[in-house]
Amino acid sequence: MANIKEGQSLNARLGSKVAGSIQNIPVIVSKIFPSSDPVRHTTRVKLNLPDNSRASPGNYAQVWIPTAKNSRKQQLLIPASAVISRGGIPSVFIVNNNNQAELHLVRVGDTLKNGQVVILYGIKKSDRVLDRPPSFITSGYQIKH
Repeated sequence: MANIKEGQSLNARLGSKVAGSIQNIPVIVSKIFPSSDPVRHTTRVKLNLPDNSRASPGNYAQVWIPTAKNSRKQQLLIPASAVISRGGIPSVFIVNNNNQAELHLVRVGDTLKNGQVVILYGIKKSDRVLDRPPSFITSGYQIKH
């Protein structure tokens, strides 16, 4: 949240109920709520839409929030095939020092053309990621070499 402030203009993409109607619009940050939800890893932000946005209740929007300048210096990349979805939440299995699998929730960034995905947080550079984990793997599962 350090990368946005009240009054700042951001770019958004608004989808309407009319089939195939997508609108790119500027939005203004009108309020950043002071508390975050630690379970969902979310913070509420109120955005003002322009009057001509044709928005209606139930529309979804994507808003581009700038990242910190220093976060682009070095990106953590892993194979996209290592990322799994459990309950709609992206996760990866890490192999710990005892050769046991540990499930880590991750925030995924862009998927690159070379088949790798940017991991924004959830694992460290030194972690050993399990690529293409079988569906039966759970945390604590003993990985054999």
